[in-house]
Amino acid sequence: MNSEVFEDKSIFKLLVKHMSESSDSQFYGEREGAEESLRERVEKAKNGEPESCFVFGMLLTRIGEYGYATNLIRVAADKGMADAQCMLGMILEGTGSHEEAEKYYRLAAEQGEPDAAACYAELLSARDDIDGAEKYYRVAADKGDAESQNELAFILKQKGNLDEAARYWHMSADAGNAYAMLNLGILYEQKGDLAEAEKYYRLAAEQNDSQAQFNLGIILYEADNVDEAMKYFRMAADQGHSNSQKNLAILLKRSGKIEEARKYYRLAAEQGDSDSQYNFAVFLEDNGETEEAKKYYRLAAEQGDVDAQNNLANLLDESGEQEEAEKYYRLAAEQGDSNAQCNLAGLLKETGRTQEAKKYYLLSAEQGNSSAQNNLANLLYTGGEKEEAEKYYRMAAEQGNETAQSNLAELLAETGRTE
Repeated sequence: MNSEVFEDKSIFKLLVKHMSESSDSQFYGEREGAEESLRERVEKAKNGEPESCFVFGMLLTRIGEYGYATNLIRVAADKGMADAQCMLGMILEGTGSHEEAEKYYRLAAEQGEPDAAACYAELLSARDDIDGAEKYYRVAADKGDAESQNELAFILKQKGNLDEAARYWHMSADAGNAYAMLNLGILYEQKGDLAEAEKYYRLAAEQNDSQAQFNLGIILYEADNVDEAMKYFRMAADQGHSNSQKNLAILLKRSGKIEEARKYYRLAAEQGDSDSQYNFAVFLEDNGETEEAKKYYRLAAEQGDVDAQNNLANLLDESGEQEEAEKYYRLAAEQGDSNAQCNLAGLLKETGRTQEAKKYYLLSAEQGNSSAQNNLANLLYTGGEKEEAEKYYRMAAEQGNETAQSNLAELLAETGRTE
């Protein structure tokens, strides 16, 4: 062990000064006689006594002497002191020495040190060693570590041990852990016990957990308690929870608070969620802001949102940008959207590509789109395929499509039939 730290009087003076300014008696002891106690600690550390090495090392961290501190803590750790092993693991992890950090966490965890067990479990979990993580989270959880109780419960739930998971979540929640309260709420909601779910969501929501606030808002909304639902959506939305921003915007719009709805639609859209971008674009289009609507439809469309692709194509088609409209109709059509298939077919027909138009009308018609059925029948009729045209007119007519009903009646009249 480097002896310089014991010979450097300036370090001792710094510790004495820190001691005189600190109210922390954990390491220094009571103020009266503390300097003499410190001298005794230093002397014992000099002789390699583990507890004194650890305490002296921790004191050195408080005056920024991390190099000396780490060396002293390592002495204590290598002599089997669990607290020192845990602390050394934290220091090493903080400096990027993950493999060595894991070694010391494991040594301390095997002695039952709860913080080390939790840290070691987290490392094991990160590399998908679920059984190992369960073992060491359990060590920390059974010694009262609330975060480990929550993490252990997650693993137990994944393994199907719901009763034991609930027991550990209850332990963690009783210790005030908001994540455990949230997870209990989710567990009870999945079991269909909405009263218990609401209870735990409320407890977590009161600790400002945004996901709990959102989940509580959903339960309240579905129970027709719209005003209180809006309260919790707003609490979560103001913390940046995108789904809460989206839901709050929808409810604000319904209640006529258009400008406030705009604010939350925009906040949600700017977080990159395609559904929120689509909803904001619909809001803008409804408000006559077509160019801004195109912007947000495009953002959602580029993420694969089929409704956004179709709506953007509609706007582009209406403004004469047919080439780009076709691009987005095709993207949506290839995802199986019947409206896009029908719209693409219409554009193809307008530009003289009748055979390809038939293909997309047929795809849409087979999904039950009555406009596509009627338009396909028109093409078939024009091409002389009257029997096939009648089939698709009937399909559309039976869905109440008035144009198809009229076309079918005309076709039947041509052949002397009436219905």
